[in-house]
Amino acid sequence: NGMMDMLLANKELYFYVPAPAAIVALMFVWLFKRLMAVDTERKALQNMLISLMAKYSNRDQILSQYTYDTELGVYKHKFNGHYYCHKCLLDGTKESPLTAQEKGLFCPVCGSHYKKTEI
Repeated sequence: NGMMDMLLANKELYFYVPAPAAIVALMFVWLFKRLMAVDTERKALQNMLISLMAKYSNRDQILSQYTYDTELGVYKHKFNGHYYCHKCLLDGTKESPLTAQEKGLFCPVCGSHYKKTEI
């Protein structure tokens, strides 16, 4: 016991540890750090999945308020009659009303252009 107290007080314990035990200790430290990193990555992926699930479950509810105009390639709101960007509704579940311009319809959010029509 006196030898152990002397080794611990010396704080140079690594000189007295046999090489295989030191290698195992280093491997343990490396594995522990890697497991912690994997756990952090797992939590980030889990949060991303939860976010995507919420986004797309909400998307179905939002899209139920629209009809798709195949001629224009845009969505038309069932209640207010305004045209909305196809890309924004599907990709980001953003309700982005289109503005009429000389060349057609334009989305101010994503910059998409739709062919000219009489509105």
